[in-house]
Formats: sequence, C-alpha cells, structure tokens
Amino acid sequence: MNDWRHMAADSSKAAKDLLRGHRYRSSISRSYYASYSLVTHRLVSQGFKTFGRFSNPAHVDVAAFALSSLAGVSEADRRTVSRAVRVLRMHREDADYRPHANVDAQACRDCARLMSKVFKSLGESESKEGVA
Repeated sequence: MNDWRHMAADSSKAAKDLLRGHRYRSSISRSYYASYSLVTHRLVSQGFKTFGRFSNPAHVDVAAFALSSLAGVSEADRRTVSRAVRVLRMHREDADYRPHANVDAQACRDCARLMSKVFKSLGESESKEGVA
C-alpha cells in the first residue's frame, strides 16, 4: 500500500466485501475513502501541493478540487466526480458519526455505485494488481 491509487483500490475492494457481508456502515465509509483517495491520487500526480500538514486535501475541499482542478478530465466528468464525492461524504458522516441515521442496504448499494462512477469518470480500474 504505497500510494493513493493503491489505497483507493484497496478501499474499493473492502467496500464491496463489506457490502456482501452486510456491514453497511463500514462499506459506506470505504466507498467514500476509495473515492477520496482516487481524487487525491490524481491531484498529487498533477503536482497539486496546497494541502495541509498531512499532505492530503481536507475532506471539506475534495469535491471543490475535483470540480476545479482535475486536469485531463472533461467538465461533465469533473461534475460527476464532485457530486459523487459530496454525496459519499454525507453518507460517510452518517455511517461514521450518526448512530441513529438510517444506513441500510439500499444506501450502501447507492454509495457503491457512486464510487464506481468516480473510478469510471477518472478512467481508473477499481482493482489493481498487487493490492493486498
């Protein structure tokens, strides 16, 4: 696990495995982190360096960065990625921080689809060789 792209692929696989295991909250969280990691990978590979102390974008900024700063991605795909990341983050916050929030199989499947849209819009495969 040596870069953001591999972290994205690993989180994507985990999200799918957790969905199959009916662990919806954890799956939603991994769907978000897969998308977050993939956007971060693209930004870092473009030389984007305006991040904070952890060398990654603040979660609140990722959707805006996806819309404004992803090079080589069509405007339609940037909008798709931005919207998906924004919705995934809201679901992730429900899953991680709001125990009374309704987190069910449908919400989990919706998040998995959004994650897949992010990967597709960025021209990436959801699995990489060598991901543990």
